[in-house]
Amino acid sequence: MRVAEGFLETDVRILVLSATLAMPLDSIAKIKVASGQYAGTWFLLSCTRDPVGIGYECRGRRVS
Repeated sequence: MRVAEGFLETDVRILVLSATLAMPLDSIAKIKVASGQYAGTWFLLSCTRDPVGIGYECRGRRVS
């Protein structure tokens, strides 16, 4: 992820445990984290199946 074009040091890795995604990533996808250190809204910039196949590994950037 760090070598991907456009990566910023503030980007985070987000693991989504789901068999499918509710929306295709060709649109603007967002995820909301309700509480904790990473609480807020994040844009999902990239998303691939995780190596084990139980979810998705995404790169997120906080919405300003």
